[in-house]
Amino acid sequence: MGDERLSALAFLHIHKSTTLTTDPQDNTRIYDVLKKPWTPPLFYKFPKVDHKGHSRSYLSIHGDSETSALSGAYHKSISSDIEFITSLIVVSRVFALTKPYTESLQSPTCELVQCYDKIEELALYLIELLNDDHMDKLHDDLIQFAAQHDIPFVLSRRKKITPRTFFESIHQAFISSTIDELGPRFSTHQKLAVKISKLMPVHVKEVDFADMKDTFEFYKEDLLSDNFVVLESEFEMWRNMWRKRNDHDLPCTIGQVLKSTYTQRDFYPNIYRLLTIFATLPVSIATPERSFSVLKLVKTYLRNSMGDERLSALAFLHIHKSTTLTTDPQDIVAEFVKRNRRIKLFEE
Repeated sequence: MGDERLSALAFLHIHKSTTLTTDPQDNTRIYDVLKKPWTPPLFYKFPKVDHKGHSRSYLSIHGDSETSALSGAYHKSISSDIEFITSLIVVSRVFALTKPYTESLQSPTCELVQCYDKIEELALYLIELLNDDHMDKLHDDLIQFAAQHDIPFVLSRRKKITPRTFFESIHQAFISSTIDELGPRFSTHQKLAVKISKLMPVHVKEVDFADMKDTFEFYKEDLLSDNFVVLESEFEMWRNMWRKRNDHDLPCTIGQVLKSTYTQRDFYPNIYRLLTIFATLPVSIATPERSFSVLKLVKTYLRNSMGDERLSALAFLHIHKSTTLTTDPQDIVAEFVKRNRRIKLFEE
């Protein structure tokens, strides 16, 4: 699908629809959502923006064949299919809880140990959502949404199942699946490995040996000594060394720490070994994954013919928006006019 064309059409018509919204705060939040890829929760979160399906009808009529088909199918589902609405409300509820954590984990300055603790709190809260009180509240939201949009509260293809039973099955299945997915991604042994980051100079000043004891126990076969008296003494010397330095003089990355303490590694052999292990742990970062999702936005059907250099440049500008938004357009124009493009405007 032509994402660029779809976004332009959606923005044009939804901009007209927002004039029907009396709350200016809603308009601001709607425009924030429009900066994201086109997603079905838009009309669920801001039902006034669609104004009885006008935006979706506009896309169905004025879009290309694929856009019209998808918009028509979505229009039919969200206006009459209680099964679709049920799934949409359950998914929106869970994703609203997980969104802050996904953004935090993608941050280069994320504090991993703290984030792991928050993930455990999230998992416990998701378990609480399985209780009847939380389920009843979300079910009431579903009934209210269906009543506001004149959606029949019946299951068209499931005669023997009530809407309440279907809601409970979707609610329990999706939340249970989310909890199960969090387990292998944030397991106990991974948290122990991440705890090595507390040995970093920026964190170790406020850490006690008791907080690190389970990590030393976990890696005792890789250490030069398994005597906890020796390990505790080495840890205290390591901590005192960094406490004497100013915060702005502390190395921030694991590479800087290993490089700055390389000549002193014989004084802290076990801690240096742990930091070396921490530096070699396999990691996954969001930037490469984000580049693949950006590709389908940059290289659309309407802009499919371009060289590798231009494609890479456009992707770079899209990914690093914080840099491009602070650049003065006049500086770009001034740089552009300095270059000789050698375009022949007239025949010689």
